[in-house]
Amino acid sequence: MIVESYEDVIALSGDLKSNFWETIHTAISLTLVRHPEGVIIDCSEITECTEEGANTFLDALDFIEEQDARVILVDVPQNIYNVLKSLPETRSQLPISPTIEDARQSLRFQVDPELDSETLSKFEVMPTILACVNGTDTDKGVINIVVELAEATDAAICWLFPIIIPREQPLQAPMKDLEEEAGNVLENIHAQIKDHDVVDKFVIERARDVPSAILQAIEEYNVKKLVIGLDKHILSENTCSFIQSVIKRVDAQVLFVKSES
Repeated sequence: MIVESYEDVIALSGDLKSNFWETIHTAISLTLVRHPEGVIIDCSEITECTEEGANTFLDALDFIEEQDARVILVDVPQNIYNVLKSLPETRSQLPISPTIEDARQSLRFQVDPELDSETLSKFEVMPTILACVNGTDTDKGVINIVVELAEATDAAICWLFPIIIPREQPLQAPMKDLEEEAGNVLENIHAQIKDHDVVDKFVIERARDVPSAILQAIEEYNVKKLVIGLDKHILSENTCSFIQSVIKRVDAQVLFVKSES
């Protein structure tokens, strides 16, 4: 097994017939120093893989998740893909992307925009309003209300964009359309609040459902209020169950915002 490293990519070539985690450990550690958002493993030159060899990826996944980062496999040959999909652990946990560029785009949206030290110190002590945005028409009303609340109560704002992963896919699986939408939402928020002096940051949480994404964000921040938009989809199909699920699982004050249209 030959291991090469460049930028945020670890390229493996040769036979993967045994667990080579100790061999790639150092390369992955050094890559995470340069790219803390995660590592891409290029599998295009792997010629053969056994069940024991597949454990290399599981050990890598465990290590990288401990660093609050992600790992994505790319360009996996069909014979290697068949082995990974035949094993329950690798089938359910290993995210796979077709190309390095797709994987890199997915990793890019996982890192919160870096805050300067002064803003970060404010964020750590101020009460936080968690605002759940989703790229629908409801966002405009959520943004208006949250900014007004933040200015009135001297609170920071955490804009949460949940990326909901289907249960048949690994939680870290790239979701290109939603990740692109997250970037668009962030740009729209910045445009809408550019004239307001608020302390804020943008967070992406990957989860199986919106309440779970909200709970993940609440665990990280000093959240006192939660504001959620009820878009047309929620209103037309499962409003009551959604509201009940949020209220039962969240201790903060909750405000639901209905779209004007």
